[in-house]
Amino acid sequence: MIVINSGPGWFYGFDTLIELVISLVTLMVSMLSYKIYGFAKQKKYYYLFAAFLLISFAFGLRAIGVFLMHLGFYERIISILDMFDVVFLAQMMFMLLAYTILFLATLDVKSKRLIAFVMSLMFLFIVFSYQYYIKFHIILLILLFFLTVNFYLNFIKQKNLNSALVFAGFYMLMLAQPFFLFAVHLSGNYYIFGQVFHLIGFLTLACMLIRVIRSR
Repeated sequence: MIVINSGPGWFYGFDTLIELVISLVTLMVSMLSYKIYGFAKQKKYYYLFAAFLLISFAFGLRAIGVFLMHLGFYERIISILDMFDVVFLAQMMFMLLAYTILFLATLDVKSKRLIAFVMSLMFLFIVFSYQYYIKFHIILLILLFFLTVNFYLNFIKQKNLNSALVFAGFYMLMLAQPFFLFAVHLSGNYYIFGQVFHLIGFLTLACMLIRVIRSR
């Protein structure tokens, strides 16, 4: 089953470009986080660096997969391997690990074994079940919901622009997930809205990190 593309037919080609842009933006977020970690020495920025580097890999792989699909190579790879969408499988692994790191970091969980255990359970639940694409986005929605609530509470406490940008960024990422679900059951056009919210969310987080660096 190939699920790396759920958008409308006329959107083919643009999807590759958007995936590539998101991969580059998340890579920028990752590098900015690492730069801040270098002088701030705060663990939260290291977690951001690791998580968004994984997300960048996920979208980069997806962009390559979508491009190969349009060239007609991807279906041949799938038929040779005789298995479901390998690119989407890799994307799930990277995305689940990334958001699990962020989620457990907000709970101040430091046990690497617990992180590995939680991520493994979610991954196995998604892959070895019916409609894994849907379950994947539902789990991301749940993780992002709790992250968004946490960052909203932080914004209420801090009441500054940086905390507002973090909350807004994760809120946009959370809003993207229902549109990917709608794209399966209602219309492929919803897939475009999901990607737009993704891009806005990541750009918002990048703006926050740039502000932190400039205020140094």
